[in-house]
Amino acid sequence: MNIINNIFRILNTNEKKNFRKLIILDVVINILNISFLAILLFIVRFYTDPKTICFPAYFPEAMRDKYNLLLIICEEDFLVVNCRILLHILQLPV
Repeated sequence: MNIINNIFRILNTNEKKNFRKLIILDVVINILNISFLAILLFIVRFYTDPKTICFPAYFPEAMRDKYNLLLIICEEDFLVVNCRILLHILQLPV
């Protein structure tokens, strides 16, 4: 805690706001990273051993086909959209 107090002592108000924002976004990005890895493990398991995966009833029948790439496309689109949202929050060019 002493290091954090020392950091906050030398930062001005605007820098403190940016520091807090970066810390929060870093935590959010790490949580998203872990969740995407879990989704990726699910997808790999589905394509290697589809009989062990039970889909909820609301999943379309097209997604349950082992030879359909729709699951991979949906996961990739979801990742791209979330990355664009984070870049917008950080106000970085897309």
